[in-house]
Order: sequence, then structure tokens, then C-alpha cells
Amino acid sequence: MSDTNTSEFTSMPSTPSPIVPPDEQLVHEERVEFGGPSELVVTIVEVIADVRNCSPTDLLPGIHESVDTDGLERVFRPHPGAPNRQGWVTFFFCGCRVVVTADGTLGIFDRRAGR
Repeated sequence: MSDTNTSEFTSMPSTPSPIVPPDEQLVHEERVEFGGPSELVVTIVEVIADVRNCSPTDLLPGIHESVDTDGLERVFRPHPGAPNRQGWVTFFFCGCRVVVTADGTLGIFDRRAGR
């Protein structure tokens, strides 16, 4: 795995890093706040719409075919009984690999970049 594709994803010492093939280019990375004012799914759709140069409203209905959006929000929502969660969720949407880690890192990898 190339360090240029992973940045934050390789610095999680207690949690194994998501595996991202070297031909997938990291095109967006940001910290997200779970349970915050902006829904995680909306943030993902907006970022991918920007990467694909289209309208988020065109993509929003399709994300439900790639991931259980309610489940994604629930997995990372703050919970007093589990303050130190670890791990990640990864799925594919519009030719991108989406990786969300428990520490709040959102990474979008373009699967078409290396082809």
C-alpha cells in the first residue's frame, strides 16, 4: 500500500488500517463529527458529487443501494456505553471506495484513477 494513498489511515496504532489497493487514489479526506449537525451520508454524497462533477441530488437516491444509510449513521453515532469504539466501514459508491473510521476520518478513494 502506498503512503500517498492512505495518510490518516496508516496512523491508527490500535486499529488495523483499512486495506486500499495502491491503484485507488485518495481524492478527499476530512474529519467528521458523528451525531453532529451534518449527516454523515449527506457529507459523503456531497463529496462524491464534487469528485464526479455532478449534483448531489442526482446521487442521493443511489447511495441507498450501496449502504444501509440508517445503519451507517447508527454505527458511528456517539453512545455513552461505548466511548472508545474502533474500526471502520467501507463501501463502494459511484466508482469510489468510501472509508469511514471510528475516529471520525472520512476518506474517498477514486477507483477509476489508476485505470
